[in-house]
Amino acid sequence: MDNGLEKIFNNLDYFAECASNIELAQYNGVIRSEHIASLDGSEQRAYFCAVPKSNFSCMGEAVPLLFIYNLYDSEEWEKDDTPPADLDKTEWKNILTRIWIPEYFAISKDCANIDYEITKEEDFRKDWFPIVNKIVERAILSPVQQIVRYGMIKAWNYYDYLIETETEYINFQYWTTA
Repeated sequence: MDNGLEKIFNNLDYFAECASNIELAQYNGVIRSEHIASLDGSEQRAYFCAVPKSNFSCMGEAVPLLFIYNLYDSEEWEKDDTPPADLDKTEWKNILTRIWIPEYFAISKDCANIDYEITKEEDFRKDWFPIVNKIVERAILSPVQQIVRYGMIKAWNYYDYLIETETEYINFQYWTTA
């Protein structure tokens, strides 16, 4: 199955070009998202954002939008200000290439690609932190078709996934700092 990720994850210039063209205001009412944090001192957090599959031909096409939405959510930026008002598209693309994509996708300075691997659903579910149980049912509304772990795929405290369900593409993350 061609999920379109290879082109996005192996060509950061292309990824940044696609992401720099995203105007979030065009997607008002289309994106679902939620954050949750533990209240018990375990420093666990979970996050998801989801878009309808009907808006895209493959997962790779959805990734730039999911990334930009996640970036704006995480940095608490105004979503109607894309790209940021002070920047033209060329500057915005350069900043995405040099700073934000490497940071969000755990790209080291000596590597130009984003690490990713197809993950079995049982492996996705086996290592959940308790916080995940509180959000997963709101995130995944239809049967899962494919799961891709990306970024720091060997980390024990960060879990970043792209999930394709029957109806949506989802960026699903959970982590702990404890």
